[in-house]
Amino acid sequence: MTQLTFTKTLWQLLTILFLLLTYLIPCKSNADENSSVRVALTSVSAKKWDNTVLGIGILEAYQQVILSPESVGKITQISFNSGDVVKKDQVLFKLNVGEEAALLDKLKAEAEFITIKYTRLKELVKMNSVSQSEVDLAYAELKAQRASIKLAESTLAKKITRAPFDGIVGINYLHIGDVVSEQTSLISIVDNTKMLINFTLDDKSYAGLSTGQNVNIFIDALDNKKIVGTLVAVEPILSKSHNIRAQALVDNTNNELRAGLFARVLLTTPSDKTVLTIPETAISYSLHGNTVFTATKSNDDNGFVVQRKIITVGRSVDNYTEVLAGLSDKDRVVVSGHLKLFDGMHVHEAARNEFNVSSKIGD
Repeated sequence: MTQLTFTKTLWQLLTILFLLLTYLIPCKSNADENSSVRVALTSVSAKKWDNTVLGIGILEAYQQVILSPESVGKITQISFNSGDVVKKDQVLFKLNVGEEAALLDKLKAEAEFITIKYTRLKELVKMNSVSQSEVDLAYAELKAQRASIKLAESTLAKKITRAPFDGIVGINYLHIGDVVSEQTSLISIVDNTKMLINFTLDDKSYAGLSTGQNVNIFIDALDNKKIVGTLVAVEPILSKSHNIRAQALVDNTNNELRAGLFARVLLTTPSDKTVLTIPETAISYSLHGNTVFTATKSNDDNGFVVQRKIITVGRSVDNYTEVLAGLSDKDRVVVSGHLKLFDGMHVHEAARNEFNVSSKIGD
């Protein structure tokens, strides 16, 4: 009797288990279908991209110089303050000129006497009281005296240091009474209303360069701010490292830039070449190669089958990357959700907003 009861109970348990399995298997299948992996897709785009060239350079002032005196002497006058804005030909320093000024006065006085003498001899030669040679000698003496005056005036002018152009002077470390010579650095003066940037490019960029074209300049010290300049010169001879040296001019009337700052220079030249591009988010970068997942229509339903492909990439512009090899313009790639994928996996296309993917990306 106990054996019959045990057998009956076992059959009841088996029956209940069978019914549960019969109910759960279809539910699981439906759940799998509803929870299929969803990814954002986009098509490979064929675009015409302009050629872009990147260079690195350093800013320098349009005009800059460290002034030195043209003569030896003691400073008697300083006509500016550190950091002043000065005008061209403005007097900055004066040296003592006592001896030079006295010599000039002496030469001018002698010149007046020689002039009177020469004038008198010209009158006397008309009356045949003197010979013409005496007149010529007096004239030569007057010319020599005038030359001596010019030389003395030039020596006197060297005692004065003037600004060679409009600009800003630096910090003055000299004082009245200091003795200076031609080797002494007096003051720096900079015209930074415009800035020059000298930069280098690789030799492959030479064909696309032309003076007058716009260049985009990015200054790291100014939070990567973009400034538009003009290419003004290209060195005709390549350097020993086969680089091209070029120079661009940038407006700096707002006094924002400073000499010595590093800058990145981006030059763009038109091109008729068509390139294949995909969003940067589609690419997985690794030491073993850069890969993407392509999506092919499934024969079973409206889903897709993904396949990992190794690609060769080129330059990147505005969040898009050039594909040099590995894809065709007929391919579709996964732009979001690809981290959980593997080869041959079945997926469904999701709406862009499921992954916060910009509507500008893709089709």
